[in-house]
Amino acid sequence: MVIREEDGHLLMVTQPAHAWISGQIAENWGSEAFIRPEPWKELCFAAGNHDAGWISRDSRPILNPDAGCPFDFRNIPVSDHL
Repeated sequence: MVIREEDGHLLMVTQPAHAWISGQIAENWGSEAFIRPEPWKELCFAAGNHDAGWISRDSRPILNPDAGCPFDFRNIPVSDHL
């Protein structure tokens, strides 16, 4: 989970949602100044699914007692990450 504090509130984005946004950005890459990378379809698929392994984890977040909110992707215990 990506967690950010904003105006005294927490903004929490699941890893799969973050990956979906990454895929949307990847699908719109390319212009006269920036060539689309190849293989194109595979790159978009990989960008959009790179955090699929977090689906079950982010659907049941575990509270980080030190922070008072769920663990984010940067401070999740190594045993859970693996």
